[in-house]
Amino acid sequence: MMESFSRALAVQGRVLWALALREIRSKHGKYRIGYLWEILKTLLGVALFWFVREMAGFTAPQGLPTGLFLLLGFVIWHIFAETVNTGLRIVQRNKTLLTFPQVLPLDLFLSNLITVWVTEVVVALVFILALRGAGYQFHLYDPLTFFLTLIGIAFFALGAGLVLATMMVRLPFLEQTIPVCMRVLFFTSGVILSPLQLTKRYGDIALWNPLMNFIELMRGCFAYTTPGSYVKISYIIVFSCVVLLFGLLLERHTRLKWATTV
Repeated sequence: MMESFSRALAVQGRVLWALALREIRSKHGKYRIGYLWEILKTLLGVALFWFVREMAGFTAPQGLPTGLFLLLGFVIWHIFAETVNTGLRIVQRNKTLLTFPQVLPLDLFLSNLITVWVTEVVVALVFILALRGAGYQFHLYDPLTFFLTLIGIAFFALGAGLVLATMMVRLPFLEQTIPVCMRVLFFTSGVILSPLQLTKRYGDIALWNPLMNFIELMRGCFAYTTPGSYVKISYIIVFSCVVLLFGLLLERHTRLKWATTV
């Protein structure tokens, strides 16, 4: 039994590896600037809102450099948004692969998540080293929470992507609605403003957004003080697990419909 399980696990690993390489090539392999764009995308976002914050006279809370404050918000946001946005059409773009019995729709979502997660983590490390090299002083006080937050946002992004992609099969109008909602979500997820910079009433309301909790938890890993007093850790754990389980159930229910439309 253990031998058959290990053999199946090895096959699954090879499938995910091949799909991840294919996803990377489809996203970045056509142009030389493709890989560089991931760094430029984050750089432009951080630079734009850094300039806006400086002009408005805002300083980052908890003693964080403004560049690091924005970077951590963009990393969490990009993992979530890229996983969801790409996942919405990943089955339609790779329908021919579903003719192979080893490839399931869930494998496509997992390979997409792996590609996005690894890319954003590498980009984050590049910018963190660049900020340190530029003379900004900060320290990673809680490496374990930093790593667990990155794992947690991956689970949440995968679940949200599965839920929305399966719902879009039966509700096609969501293809136009979701991008609008994502733009609104960007400005309400704490990417550019911390709940500490809002009044307590509005800050408490904003923290019902799980993305804001993930972002604040990530920033707290570099702060002198822990965000545990206001970040609802138990809330994001339960919420992420529920979303992921719901997404897996919907994917299993929709799998046959995807297969019949290949």
